[in-house]
Amino acid sequence: PYYGGVSGIDNIKLMQRNCIPPTNVEPVTIKSDSVELVITSTATQWEVILHDAVFNPETETTLDFVYDTIINSRNVILDGLTSNKVYYYTVRSIIPATGEVSEWTELGSFTTACAPFAVPFEENFEADNHLNCWNAIGDGKNYFKTNSIYHYRGTKSAALRNSLLVSPKMNVPALVNNYMVSGYAFTLDADSCNLSIGLMTDPNDVGTLTDISDVKIKGKGKWVEFSAVLSFDVNSEDYEYVEFARYFTITSNNAGVTIYLDDIELYEIPSCSKPSNFVCTVVTDTSATFEWRANGNETSWNIIVTDENNNVVANETVTSNPAVINGLTGNTVYSAA
Repeated sequence: PYYGGVSGIDNIKLMQRNCIPPTNVEPVTIKSDSVELVITSTATQWEVILHDAVFNPETETTLDFVYDTIINSRNVILDGLTSNKVYYYTVRSIIPATGEVSEWTELGSFTTACAPFAVPFEENFEADNHLNCWNAIGDGKNYFKTNSIYHYRGTKSAALRNSLLVSPKMNVPALVNNYMVSGYAFTLDADSCNLSIGLMTDPNDVGTLTDISDVKIKGKGKWVEFSAVLSFDVNSEDYEYVEFARYFTITSNNAGVTIYLDDIELYEIPSCSKPSNFVCTVVTDTSATFEWRANGNETSWNIIVTDENNNVVANETVTSNPAVINGLTGNTVYSAA
């Protein structure tokens, strides 16, 4: 029935085709180095073109395509691809007896999966496509993106807000008791906030997550270094899901707080671990009290204090945490490490 109004149609064609193009081409299995395409078609032979850039198969016939092949099966596996890379494909039908070909299908695309990363691993978020290898889960997952305003080094960081961040897969048998995670965090939304560092077996199943360590980020508007040792009792029932974990996690449950992350590292625990979360907690006119997070079994630490001209005014080995450095001058700016 027609109820009034205006409608228009254009470019109506009625034609007879002997060679009909595929009605659908779908990448069903995408791995880090291959893809399986499934073709829906009444034909028995097809030409498949795969390339790593947008192309026009009608006019750009001299390109050095990644694949340009004739197949006789509706399922085809194209291998030798590069991980975490966008590829474009098109297919046309062929009548073998006459050589007649159909029109090309519309250009489709897919991104190969990320290959496992070697350890030591470092992520500085400078390459946008690296975000494809991370997985943000939770209410704030859409906040996970690169940021070019706040960064510890380089030109970018990554924003995390009220969500669980799962790392890329690591190329190790398991992240069990031999590794630690470190990085830098920054926020403008709170004087202090917490991050939980953990392990995960299945990056898509939060039931396989186990938090290992909590770190406190103190200092609004400044980059704070954090670290956590991925150490636990493999025989404990609390850690039964992560004995073979190959993903580490960073979780922020601070409501309304955006935390920027940079220079995230995963590496084997050194024989003498670097302390983290080093802060000055008490200041008088002649002394300063420092505390930090010890990441190993060490029992002594070295503290250096310098003045505005980088002159060393204190270089002390201490055996307590917190520790007090005396002999300072009032109304003077110092740096410490």
